[in-house]
Amino acid sequence: MKPFSSSLILLSLITTLPAAEPATDAGASGFAPAFGEIYEILKDNLPAVTAQELDQAAIQGLLDAHPSRVTLIPSGIPASTPESSPSGIARVERYDNYYGYVRLATLEGSVADELRAAIREFQSGGEALNGIILDLRFAGGLDLSAAAGVADVFVSDDRPLIELKEGPFRAKPQPDDVKLPTIVLLNGSTSGAAETLAALMRDTESALLIGSRTAGEAHLFTDFPLKDGRILRVATGGIRLAGNQSMPPDGVTPDIEVEIDPDRERAWLENPFKVVSAAETNGQRRSRVNEADLVRMRREGLGIGSEPREETPATRQESVTTIGDPALARALDLLKGLSVLSEASKR
Repeated sequence: MKPFSSSLILLSLITTLPAAEPATDAGASGFAPAFGEIYEILKDNLPAVTAQELDQAAIQGLLDAHPSRVTLIPSGIPASTPESSPSGIARVERYDNYYGYVRLATLEGSVADELRAAIREFQSGGEALNGIILDLRFAGGLDLSAAAGVADVFVSDDRPLIELKEGPFRAKPQPDDVKLPTIVLLNGSTSGAAETLAALMRDTESALLIGSRTAGEAHLFTDFPLKDGRILRVATGGIRLAGNQSMPPDGVTPDIEVEIDPDRERAWLENPFKVVSAAETNGQRRSRVNEADLVRMRREGLGIGSEPREETPATRQESVTTIGDPALARALDLLKGLSVLSEASKR
């Protein structure tokens, strides 16, 4: 286990799963009639609609019914590239001098190389980093090799990551592998290869996961060329991590759950300092904790979750630069707490 893993896990919370909805029996009348029967009735009796238009509507209905598992890719677009997706890194920031933040838009192509370059830039300028936050909220992608490549950034030994019929994706030791405490942020819109990456980060003990359960849309895809040049990409199986461990079908559960309204969470991605009411952050407005606060709190025997100081006119003015994003604030507080504990253990 990595030196910081046990400390991060000790700071995590135990989450409970929601109760399952009771099953309902629709009976025989709940089943759709035979497709061929409906098709023939419409073809013979629906005015001004051709058989080709009915075929197109049927195909579109099948695609719309399984949007995360079936994709029709137009001709001329490489099979390895989704029909449309943002690429690489969406945002890079340094918080409080010592903590690097990288938000990924999608897991495709050379994103692992981009991430290594961003972290090298962090380390070449300014103060040495004490931790990394990798934000996978609203990130997707279908490229499992990209997910394995990003996980490889944080794994410093030779080991399999994802099992495939043709052989596993493996982590390979590299000189610039990251050995810093790392936290991954995720939410219900973390999907596909991004949630596979989240599972890999936990499986390799490379990071603590904060946020909400992922979308449960991580699949192994197969491309089927069509006669007209298009490609039908179909989710033909589940993803197996190293050790024959399957990806959870209902999504990856975080170590620390932080539920946030999706619209406000999107706004915080663009502006993490957005000020919101207490009711919008799990019922609690949390003041940011800096390292001086943590040292004082440790000396006074206060818990890390305690408020560092009472709100005054001066601290109200300071809230203009207070991070409002609850998940990001929690991640920074945990990394700072770990940094203080690490420094104290060296004395």
